[in-house]
Amino acid sequence: MPTDEAILEFDLWRYIRIIGRRKWWIIGVAILGLLAGSAYAYTAPKKYTATALLQVEPARGSIIITGPTPTVAPSDVSTQLQLLTSSAVESVVSTALHFHPTVAATQVGATDVLSITTSNTSPTQAALIVNAYAKNFVSYEREIAVKTLTS
Repeated sequence: MPTDEAILEFDLWRYIRIIGRRKWWIIGVAILGLLAGSAYAYTAPKKYTATALLQVEPARGSIIITGPTPTVAPSDVSTQLQLLTSSAVESVVSTALHFHPTVAATQVGATDVLSITTSNTSPTQAALIVNAYAKNFVSYEREIAVKTLTS
């Protein structure tokens, strides 16, 4: 009666012989996969990513003349993140660029910094998109601050 080890060894050698008999099929399929992957890599459009960083300033209800410098609350960062991706900023950017760009906005770690990222087939276009978002968001924030101070 053969032991489990003998059966396992027999099966292993049988598999090795089967692979040896079919080695040309295996090599052919591997080469075909390599060629297909290479063809895709060379013909796929390149994607470029651009990122802009914005520092969140503390929300100020009134002008502070003396006293400690106000700090940024976590809710300030969340609010700014929502405003950055709001339809108000998005529509201004779409109008300026004459198309509707897709961006992702996130908070960088546990900092007071927001990151705006986009991907495009043109590095110039990707940079143009994130810079337009950053510029228009800062203008939007400035406009809100001026309205708050004048009211």
